Amino acid sequence: MIYQRKYISRVADGGKKSELTFRSLLEILEDICHFHCEELGDDKDRANGIGWILAEWNVKIIKPVPVSDEILVRTFVVGKAPASVVTRQFDIKDKNGELLICATARFALMDTKTNKLTRITEEIFNIYKPETNKLYEFLAPPIKKDLEYNELYKLTVRESDIDFNNHVHNTIYMDFFESALKNEKISSFRILYKSPVYLNEQISIQENEEQNVLRIVNESGTACTILQYNY
Repeated sequence: MIYQRKYISRVADGGKKSELTFRSLLEILEDICHFHCEELGDDKDRANGIGWILAEWNVKIIKPVPVSDEILVRTFVVGKAPASVVTRQFDIKDKNGELLICATARFALMDTKTNKLTRITEEIFNIYKPETNKLYEFLAPPIKKDLEYNELYKLTVRESDIDFNNHVHNTIYMDFFESALKNEKISSFRILYKSPVYLNEQISIQENEEQNVLRIVNESGTACTILQYNY
Protein backbone atom coordinates (compact mmCIF):
# COMPACT_ATOMS: atom_id res chain seq x y z
CA MET A 1 0.00 0.00 0.00
CA ILE A 2 1.40 3.37 -1.04
CA TYR A 3 0.84 6.25 1.36
CA GLN A 4 1.22 9.85 0.16
CA ARG A 5 0.94 13.45 1.35
CA LYS A 6 1.40 16.86 -0.19
CA TYR A 7 3.95 19.22 1.35
CA ILE A 8 5.07 22.79 0.84
CA SER A 9 8.65 23.13 2.01
CA ARG A 10 9.43 26.09 4.24
CA VAL A 11 11.96 28.82 3.57
CA ALA A 12 13.76 27.68 6.74
CA ASP A 13 14.28 24.25 5.14
CA GLY A 14 16.45 25.71 2.39
CA GLY A 15 20.18 26.23 2.07
CA LYS A 16 22.23 28.79 0.15
CA LYS A 17 20.48 28.11 -3.15
CA SER A 18 16.93 28.01 -1.77
CA GLU A 19 16.89 24.24 -2.13
CA LEU A 20 16.14 21.69 0.57
CA THR A 21 19.17 20.88 2.73
CA PHE A 22 20.04 17.22 3.22
CA ARG A 23 18.76 17.40 6.78
CA SER A 24 15.44 18.97 5.71
CA LEU A 25 15.03 16.35 3.00
CA LEU A 26 15.44 13.54 5.53
CA GLU A 27 13.07 15.28 7.94
CA ILE A 28 10.31 15.28 5.31
CA LEU A 29 10.85 11.57 4.58
CA GLU A 30 10.86 10.84 8.31
CA ASP A 31 7.73 12.92 8.74
CA ILE A 32 5.70 10.92 6.23
CA CYS A 33 6.77 7.72 8.02
CA HIS A 34 5.30 9.11 11.23
CA PHE A 35 1.96 9.97 9.63
CA HIS A 36 1.82 6.61 7.86
CA CYS A 37 2.34 4.79 11.18
CA GLU A 38 -0.30 6.90 12.91
CA GLU A 39 -2.91 6.37 10.21
CA LEU A 40 -2.46 2.60 10.42
CA GLY A 41 -2.48 2.54 14.22
CA ASP A 42 1.15 1.48 14.56
CA ASP A 43 1.96 4.05 17.24
CA LYS A 44 0.25 2.27 20.12
CA ASP A 45 3.45 0.95 21.73
CA ARG A 46 5.38 4.22 21.93
CA ALA A 47 4.16 4.89 25.46
CA ASN A 48 5.49 1.45 26.43
CA GLY A 49 8.94 2.22 25.09
CA ILE A 50 8.78 0.34 21.79
CA GLY A 51 9.59 2.32 18.65
CA TRP A 52 11.10 2.24 15.21
CA ILE A 53 14.76 3.18 14.84
CA LEU A 54 16.60 3.91 11.63
CA ALA A 55 19.44 1.67 10.46
CA GLU A 56 20.22 3.02 6.99
CA TRP A 57 19.31 5.64 4.38
CA ASN A 58 19.96 5.44 0.64
CA VAL A 59 18.99 8.63 -1.19
CA LYS A 60 19.28 9.53 -4.87
CA ILE A 61 18.95 13.19 -5.87
CA ILE A 62 17.64 13.38 -9.40
CA LYS A 63 16.84 17.06 -9.10
CA PRO A 64 17.14 19.37 -6.05
CA VAL A 65 13.89 20.21 -4.27
CA PRO A 66 13.22 23.97 -4.26
CA VAL A 67 11.76 25.61 -1.16
CA SER A 68 8.21 27.00 -1.10
CA ASP A 69 7.10 24.63 -3.88
CA GLU A 70 4.33 22.05 -3.57
CA ILE A 71 5.67 18.49 -3.62
CA LEU A 72 4.08 15.05 -3.41
CA VAL A 73 5.85 12.62 -1.05
CA ARG A 74 5.12 8.88 -1.13
CA THR A 75 6.24 5.93 0.98
CA PHE A 76 5.54 2.22 1.18
CA VAL A 77 6.91 -0.90 2.87
CA VAL A 78 8.34 -3.64 0.64
CA GLY A 79 8.93 -7.33 1.27
CA LYS A 80 7.12 -10.59 1.83
CA ALA A 81 7.74 -11.39 5.50
CA PRO A 82 9.04 -9.64 8.62
CA ALA A 83 12.74 -9.92 9.31
CA SER A 84 15.14 -8.14 11.64
CA VAL A 85 14.55 -4.95 9.66
CA VAL A 86 11.75 -3.48 7.55
CA THR A 87 12.53 -1.79 4.23
CA ARG A 88 10.68 1.33 3.14
CA GLN A 89 10.89 3.14 -0.16
CA PHE A 90 10.11 6.79 -0.89
CA ASP A 91 9.87 9.24 -3.71
CA ILE A 92 9.28 12.97 -4.05
CA LYS A 93 7.69 14.50 -7.14
CA ASP A 94 6.95 18.09 -8.03
CA LYS A 95 3.44 19.36 -8.76
CA ASN A 96 3.87 18.38 -12.42
CA GLY A 97 4.72 14.78 -11.52
CA GLU A 98 8.46 15.03 -12.24
CA LEU A 99 10.54 12.71 -10.04
CA LEU A 100 12.95 14.67 -7.85
CA ILE A 101 14.09 12.23 -5.15
CA CYS A 102 13.96 8.48 -4.60
CA ALA A 103 15.09 6.78 -1.43
CA THR A 104 15.17 3.60 0.61
CA ALA A 105 15.38 3.27 4.38
CA ARG A 106 15.79 0.29 6.71
CA PHE A 107 14.10 0.33 10.12
CA ALA A 108 14.30 -1.91 13.18
CA LEU A 109 12.16 -2.07 16.35
CA MET A 110 13.84 -1.16 19.63
CA ASP A 111 12.86 -1.42 23.28
CA THR A 112 13.99 1.96 24.62
CA LYS A 113 13.99 0.67 28.20
CA THR A 114 16.65 -1.93 27.43
CA ASN A 115 18.19 -0.30 24.30
CA LYS A 116 17.87 -3.66 22.57
CA LEU A 117 16.22 -4.65 19.32
CA THR A 118 12.89 -6.43 19.57
CA ARG A 119 11.05 -8.75 17.22
CA ILE A 120 9.02 -7.42 14.28
CA THR A 121 5.86 -9.50 14.42
CA GLU A 122 3.63 -10.61 11.54
CA GLU A 123 0.90 -8.43 13.01
CA ILE A 124 3.00 -5.26 12.87
CA PHE A 125 4.46 -6.03 9.46
CA ASN A 126 1.14 -6.85 7.80
CA ILE A 127 -0.48 -3.60 8.96
CA TYR A 128 1.41 -1.88 6.15
CA LYS A 129 0.15 -4.16 3.36
CA PRO A 130 3.67 -4.36 1.90
CA GLU A 131 4.34 -4.00 -1.79
CA THR A 132 5.91 -7.09 -3.34
CA ASN A 133 8.35 -5.30 -5.66
CA LYS A 134 10.75 -2.44 -5.11
CA LEU A 135 10.40 0.59 -7.35
CA TYR A 136 14.01 1.67 -6.86
CA GLU A 137 17.25 -0.27 -6.56
CA PHE A 138 20.29 1.10 -4.75
CA LEU A 139 23.58 -0.63 -5.44
CA ALA A 140 26.04 1.27 -3.27
CA PRO A 141 29.42 -0.49 -3.10
CA PRO A 142 30.41 -1.82 0.33
CA ILE A 143 32.55 0.50 2.42
CA LYS A 144 36.01 -0.92 2.96
CA LYS A 145 36.94 -1.61 6.58
CA ASP A 146 40.63 -0.75 6.25
CA LEU A 147 40.29 2.84 5.01
CA GLU A 148 42.51 5.52 6.53
CA TYR A 149 40.77 8.64 7.82
CA ASN A 150 41.84 12.20 8.55
CA GLU A 151 40.19 14.08 11.39
CA LEU A 152 38.43 17.23 10.21
CA TYR A 153 36.94 18.64 13.41
CA LYS A 154 35.36 17.76 16.75
CA LEU A 155 31.94 18.53 18.20
CA THR A 156 30.23 18.10 21.55
CA VAL A 157 26.68 16.73 21.50
CA ARG A 158 24.10 19.23 22.75
CA GLU A 159 20.77 18.74 24.50
CA SER A 160 19.00 19.95 21.35
CA ASP A 161 20.58 17.08 19.36
CA ILE A 162 18.86 14.40 21.50
CA ASP A 163 15.51 12.78 20.66
CA PHE A 164 12.91 10.69 22.57
CA ASN A 165 15.16 7.63 22.30
CA ASN A 166 17.74 9.53 24.41
CA HIS A 167 20.40 9.65 21.72
CA VAL A 168 21.26 11.88 18.75
CA HIS A 169 18.37 12.05 16.30
CA ASN A 170 19.12 10.52 12.89
CA THR A 171 18.64 13.70 10.84
CA ILE A 172 20.98 15.70 13.11
CA TYR A 173 23.96 13.73 11.82
CA MET A 174 23.60 15.53 8.49
CA ASP A 175 24.26 18.79 10.34
CA PHE A 176 27.40 17.25 11.83
CA PHE A 177 28.56 16.24 8.34
CA GLU A 178 27.50 19.43 6.56
CA SER A 179 30.75 21.39 6.95
CA ALA A 180 32.73 18.49 5.51
CA LEU A 181 30.70 18.24 2.30
CA LYS A 182 32.74 20.53 0.08
CA ASN A 183 30.79 19.95 -3.14
CA GLU A 184 27.08 20.78 -3.08
CA LYS A 185 26.35 18.82 -6.28
CA ILE A 186 25.98 15.45 -4.58
CA SER A 187 23.91 13.00 -6.62
CA SER A 188 23.38 10.33 -3.96
CA PHE A 189 24.29 9.45 -0.41
CA ARG A 190 24.09 6.54 1.98
CA ILE A 191 24.05 6.75 5.78
CA LEU A 192 24.74 3.77 8.03
CA TYR A 193 23.79 4.10 11.71
CA LYS A 194 26.07 1.74 13.61
CA SER A 195 25.97 2.89 17.22
CA PRO A 196 24.10 5.68 19.06
CA VAL A 197 25.73 8.91 20.20
CA TYR A 198 24.67 10.41 23.52
CA LEU A 199 24.43 13.76 25.27
CA ASN A 200 27.72 15.56 26.05
CA GLU A 201 29.84 13.08 24.11
CA GLN A 202 32.68 14.59 22.13
CA ILE A 203 32.66 13.23 18.62
CA SER A 204 35.20 13.38 15.83
CA ILE A 205 34.23 13.90 12.18
CA GLN A 206 36.70 12.06 9.97
CA GLU A 207 37.14 11.75 6.21
CA ASN A 208 38.49 9.41 3.59
CA GLU A 209 38.47 11.77 0.63
CA GLU A 210 39.50 9.17 -1.95
CA GLN A 211 36.39 7.02 -1.35
CA ASN A 212 34.01 9.92 -0.52
CA VAL A 213 33.37 8.58 2.97
CA LEU A 214 32.80 10.53 6.18
CA ARG A 215 32.32 9.02 9.60
CA ILE A 216 31.57 10.02 13.17
CA VAL A 217 33.72 8.46 15.86
CA ASN A 218 32.92 8.64 19.57
CA GLU A 219 35.29 9.05 22.50
CA SER A 220 35.86 5.30 22.68
CA GLY A 221 37.02 5.16 19.07
CA THR A 222 33.85 3.51 17.77
CA ALA A 223 32.63 4.51 14.30
CA CYS A 224 29.00 5.38 15.09
CA THR A 225 27.69 6.78 11.81
CA ILE A 226 29.08 6.52 8.28
CA LEU A 227 28.19 8.67 5.28
CA GLN A 228 29.09 7.59 1.75
CA TYR A 229 28.34 10.00 -1.10
CA ASN A 230 28.71 10.42 -4.85
CA TYR A 231 28.88 13.44 -7.15
